[in-house]
Amino acid sequence: MKTPRAKVGVDLSPIGFRSRAPGTATHVENQVQALLALEVEWDWVLVATPRALAEAPFFRSFDPILSSDAPLTYHVCLSLGRIWAKTRCDLGLATAFFVPFTGPPVVTNYFDANAQHSVRDYRNLNERLKWHALQRLCRFSRNRSRALFTLSNYARSVMATADPANAHKWVVTPCGCPPLDEQPEASPVWAKQLNGKSFILYAGAISENKNQRRLIEAWDKLRRRYDSFPALVLIGPSPANYMREVIQPHRLKVAYPEELVIPGFVSKQDVTWAFYNAHSYIQPSFAEGFGMPVIEAMSCGVPVACSDSTSLPEVAGDAAIFFDPSDVNSIANTLETLILDKQKREVLKERGLKRAELFTWKQHAETVAQTIRQQLNSAR
Repeated sequence: MKTPRAKVGVDLSPIGFRSRAPGTATHVENQVQALLALEVEWDWVLVATPRALAEAPFFRSFDPILSSDAPLTYHVCLSLGRIWAKTRCDLGLATAFFVPFTGPPVVTNYFDANAQHSVRDYRNLNERLKWHALQRLCRFSRNRSRALFTLSNYARSVMATADPANAHKWVVTPCGCPPLDEQPEASPVWAKQLNGKSFILYAGAISENKNQRRLIEAWDKLRRRYDSFPALVLIGPSPANYMREVIQPHRLKVAYPEELVIPGFVSKQDVTWAFYNAHSYIQPSFAEGFGMPVIEAMSCGVPVACSDSTSLPEVAGDAAIFFDPSDVNSIANTLETLILDKQKREVLKERGLKRAELFTWKQHAETVAQTIRQQLNSAR
């Protein structure tokens, strides 16, 4: 009698939260597209929310099971397991720090190790409570998962140290760097504020961990010193209270606030334009599990400076210059070198283009698929 094909459930819901967690949403979209392109001996069962399909209509052709646009925690922890069980999935691929409380065994994406870093925004009790709640969910997901995917050796080391009992579950599979779309012909509306001036780019969430306030201080020091110094563009979502209470007050203190452009969360087309047109790219984060924008910038031939912390030296290699993210002077000195040393920029551009070629979603997907295969064979 022929053995029926196994079924592996996939959760697409994080794609619907691109405006809050653009990195995770992009990783999920690219990972699943790469997995679906592989020849595998099981069937995929995709579960999506209306919000996720609106962000990534590509997946409509795979006949996903439609769930509701419930809060992410509720959807994943309480609904997803029931859906996978009802469709008789043998295994599920979960994402972020949440896994279903019920249903089939799971393997889980941990796209970064930031959950293990103490909360840096101590301005209110709510942030601290959210961090402690996240720790409990993370602990449960590590115990429940058969395997745990992370993007860097740094992240695996951090997580294994925090939870030695589950250290054997970690699989390192760096994410890929898909080619960006063609450069848009028209510039974004917000780019008019630049008046044709060159700019330094940051792309990603705006938060205390991402460290934009020190970056703003460092940039302001240099802009006061050099009339021709590039503008600074910060693209990405931010909690309204953090923008109002931290970032905007810092913006009002700089000498040339009109050259500090903060358009917030923008379209994918706007982000693509920004990468193609940036003079240079900077990643000032305290902690990154991978740091995808660094590789995206390199793939566009944009020279990069980034923090010397967590996974960033591992990912950037010799194709970036580094600084201490806690030291405004260190950030400023590195930026000064990046902007004023043309020869250094040319070296970084050349190295960056080669570095970006090392990261492919196909290679990432093959590692994930091999782990899924091992888990299915073990279960049978």
